[in-house]
Amino acid sequence: MGILLLALVVRSLVYFSAADPKRFLTDDAPLYVAIAKDLRGAYLDPLSPMFPIGLFRTPGYPLFLAALSAVFKDALAPVVVAQIGLSLLTVWLTVLLAGRLLGNRAAMAAGLVLAVDPVSALFSCFIQPEALFTVLLVGGVLGVAVAAERGDPLAALAAGLLLGLAALSRPIGLFLPLAVAPAILLRRGKARRGFVALAFLLGSAVPIGGWMTKNQIVTGAPVFTIVGDSSLLHYRAAGALAEDEGISIEEARERVWKRFSSTVTPGASVVDQSRLQRAVALEVLGEHKLAAIRMMVYGTGRLLAGTGLTALSHLRGESSPGAVSRPWKIVAQGLQGLALLIAYLAVARAVMVMSWRRQFFELALSLGVVVYFVVLSAGPEANTRFRFPVAPFLAVLAGHGLSWRRT
Repeated sequence: MGILLLALVVRSLVYFSAADPKRFLTDDAPLYVAIAKDLRGAYLDPLSPMFPIGLFRTPGYPLFLAALSAVFKDALAPVVVAQIGLSLLTVWLTVLLAGRLLGNRAAMAAGLVLAVDPVSALFSCFIQPEALFTVLLVGGVLGVAVAAERGDPLAALAAGLLLGLAALSRPIGLFLPLAVAPAILLRRGKARRGFVALAFLLGSAVPIGGWMTKNQIVTGAPVFTIVGDSSLLHYRAAGALAEDEGISIEEARERVWKRFSSTVTPGASVVDQSRLQRAVALEVLGEHKLAAIRMMVYGTGRLLAGTGLTALSHLRGESSPGAVSRPWKIVAQGLQGLALLIAYLAVARAVMVMSWRRQFFELALSLGVVVYFVVLSAGPEANTRFRFPVAPFLAVLAGHGLSWRRT
């Protein structure tokens, strides 16, 4: 209870630091709000101008916004309060996950780390799907831990459903069930591991497959979302081109877009254009392999080492959110950098200890999830916000590293 109270205090301080409720909005927020106001047009009516936008944004978060809007109209504050509630639930689930995998000492330390984590506190207060996505993610992974421990296919089925719903909230989670399922096979001393893994994949396939079937019926193609192909072209491919040729990302995007446009046939559907974007993006990445690797390394650094001060300055309404000239920012950045260094040293210690003790199942459900998100997020667009879904699993590892002692 004390950990949850501390987490509430930290998130409340961020919430009340906002100079104006409109500061909770992000660049993507208007699209989510627009979809929430016209769910039928966005997802069921191919003739609606909202339908192409619906192909970009999966329905989890718009449904969440629509449900809150039905009660609180278009107020922003209730959405943020609800997301803070989801963030507190994530802290509690993280404590349960760490306790299940690594024991009570690690659970308490993990809860403390996540309770005071600035990224988790800050980005709970923006109109973005991270809070909803992360609570489903941690709940699903906790379900996997329970199912593997008990050899329980029903628990595995429920865990898969949660991760499938998480993918409907943020498409980056689409392939996570395939990355998590092998971890179940690493659980020592339990029979029916293959059956449990199969039940888990079946559970995740229900919401994911259902959504793809809906799109097959409406569009004629079993797509999950087209946002991945667009991001692959405009961020990964353009980023690799910019890195290799020393040009701006804007110029690189213009060049890859011209290359894509030259391949589009008149009358091509949105889905067909998405496939062409993917093909062109893969061609460009293949031509600039080393630059793509360098771009991922830089993106990983931004994702893991960001302090979140720019986001906090934006909430406060400062004219230059990115500037670090004020004394409080310098102090805050220094303290946050020190905290990150300690946390990552603790994570490294935990990984070494778990490897030495052959805790491969526990390692796959913590470090494996971190690696999955870092690999898929570390493009030129990567920033501190992308660490939000990773934070609970880093907290689990850091909690183990800080609490473990040789007996």
